This record gives sequence, structure tokens and C-alpha cells, in this order.
Amino acid sequence: MIARIALLLLGLVMAGSAHTAPACPGEAKWPPPFRFEYDAKATLSFLGLSGTSTLTLTRAADDYALVYETVAGVWFSARQTSRGRIGADGVMPVDYTERNGSKPLLSTHLDWSAGRVTFSATDKVVPTQPQMQDRLSLLLQIGWLLRAHAASFALPVAGARGSSNYDIVRRGAESVETPAGRFQTIKFERPMSEHDDRIEVWIAPALCNLPVRVRFTDRKGLTVGNELRSAKFE
Repeated sequence: MIARIALLLLGLVMAGSAHTAPACPGEAKWPPPFRFEYDAKATLSFLGLSGTSTLTLTRAADDYALVYETVAGVWFSARQTSRGRIGADGVMPVDYTERNGSKPLLSTHLDWSAGRVTFSATDKVVPTQPQMQDRLSLLLQIGWLLRAHAASFALPVAGARGSSNYDIVRRGAESVETPAGRFQTIKFERPMSEHDDRIEVWIAPALCNLPVRVRFTDRKGLTVGNELRSAKFE
């Protein structure tokens, strides 16, 4: 159960600033390089697990590297990476990896020229699709779509063993309080259904359209909440 909770902490967070959140440094090169730190807490019935995470974006022209690391006490650590390009259509991931504790590294490769996605964990091959994301780049692409004035949208998302479509609905403006302070946000949600878990994301325009709060709820009652603690833009 601890490993299950910690893995779910892995795929779902981004954040922003310590006590006084920095403003977005500009729109000329979105998103600018950054380092985010945040608090995460998972609960299931009477069970609970707290963690801390960092997410770092580096840029080299249009190429990006996104690294996300989670530590949940002495029980668990995990790491995700996403590498690719950022251009006129937003984020275009090429390589995605995830590691859960001491388990083997899993990787996913999106070959846009050949139009296919391959996975180290399986022989499955699926076609690429417009706006396709990986499980980490997804949060950046939601911010890009908000900048493009999108309301509700569907995003195909490649994971470690396959892909699925995320139908995401814009819920409207909310003022939210985080450990980093209060932010004006736009909330997006992937509603829960018979087959899909619920994902809620609060995007802060003042922080370059990046999330300050993310919440995951599965159909068995597990909730993973993520709250902005600190952020640094370069």
C-alpha cells in the first residue's frame, strides 16, 4: 500500500514559491527554466503518507528536460523525466522515464517521424496523436492550452505501458491558499468515470500558467493532494 501511494504521488505535481511567490518573468520563452518544491500528502481511509518533491525544468533553445523527484519519508523515493521540444503547438515529448523505488527503470519513446510510441515494459506499439503528452509533460501542456485560450479539451497521454485519452474540463476561476500563499487560479478537471480516476489541477496565470495545486482521487477512495511550497524561475 505504501508503494502504491508513493507511486501515485509521482505523476501528479508541480508548484511555485516560498513565502512571496515570484511573478512569471515573461512570455517570450514559455515556460522559463524553473525549480519547484511542493508538499504532497496521500490518504486512504485511516492511512496517510506525506512527501516532498522537486520539479526542475531546463531549456536549450527549443529543447527541454523536465525532472521530477519524490521522497516520502524513509519509505519511498521515485523519479520521472520527460525530454523533448517546445514549439508553436506546445510541448512535444520524445522520451519519458519513470522509476518506482528500487524497481527497474521504465521508458517510453515517442517517435514523431515514424508516428509510433514504444515502451520498454511491453512490446505494444501505439500511434502518436496530435498534442500527445507523457505523464509528466501533461501538466505543462495544460498551461500551454490555457495560454491558447482553450476551455475543455482531450489530450492523449502516453504512460509506461500504453496510452489513454484524458478528457479535461475547465471548471472556472478559484482563489486557493497554499503553503506558498494565496493564488488566483483556473481549475481544470478530468472527471471520475467508470474507467477513469479524477484529476484536478489549479493553474496560476501569475506563475507562468503552472499548477499550484493538484489533486488525484481514484475509485477506491485514495486521494493524493499536492500543494505549492516554493518556486524559483531562472
